[in-house]
Amino acid sequence: MDDERLEKLRKTEEIRKFKSEHPKFHNSWRSMNYTEKGKKIGCKWSTFEDFATDMMDSYKDGLKLGRLDKSKPFSKENCRWMTDEELCLTNSKTIQLEYDGKTLTIKEWADIADTTASAISNGLRKHPEYSTKEVIFGKEKKRKDKVVKDYRNDPTALRSKASKMISSYKNKDKTIGVEKCDIDIDWMIDNIITKPCIYCGDTHRVGCDRIDNDKGHTKDNVVPCCYDCNCARNNNFSYEEMKEIGKTIAEIKKRRKDNEDETY
Repeated sequence: MDDERLEKLRKTEEIRKFKSEHPKFHNSWRSMNYTEKGKKIGCKWSTFEDFATDMMDSYKDGLKLGRLDKSKPFSKENCRWMTDEELCLTNSKTIQLEYDGKTLTIKEWADIADTTASAISNGLRKHPEYSTKEVIFGKEKKRKDKVVKDYRNDPTALRSKASKMISSYKNKDKTIGVEKCDIDIDWMIDNIITKPCIYCGDTHRVGCDRIDNDKGHTKDNVVPCCYDCNCARNNNFSYEEMKEIGKTIAEIKKRRKDNEDETY
């Protein structure tokens, strides 16, 4: 028996053993070739042996096969084994959700809502009855006496929140091709997320608002702004106009809080 044939038999036996020990690995290949979704996407591996040769060495139990480019079929160049979180991120950078006049990716909404991309992706998949607001921010609890943890009193959580927000701003600046974000974590904490909204004075869910929306998130072009005012301004009003509108928003928020207090 020549060396080439011997090597082929050895590889075949190795693949057969791997298949029996890791049935989910084989199921990954079957789902690409024998399900309607898999057939629609397309698969470059026509035989299980070809698939195993390319992907067996990098496989680990618990991982799932994901495509790096959703516009291309399954192939060695376009696939890798991923955790559930990593799979969600491949979608979170492309899927967009519209809420309150803003259209952002799942990853961007996750940074705003102080949650994970996987939580929002799971909400979309598991709860089609949820509104977009409920998918992003979660289902509102019926009890109003539950104390919500304030990350501002937790230094570790505070830095984590600042880091996530800066990452989102950098991605957005890169996407729209403006001046690169130069904000660091310490500056973000000292000048933005621990400060009141410059427009209405609210101290909840404060992030950056750009003074000039044609420029990037740079230290000389951002001010602290709550989520509500950020949504209201968007590209609808100038910085100076928003200062006037913020006074009205502050009055409305105060009136709402007074009404809530009267119910208890």
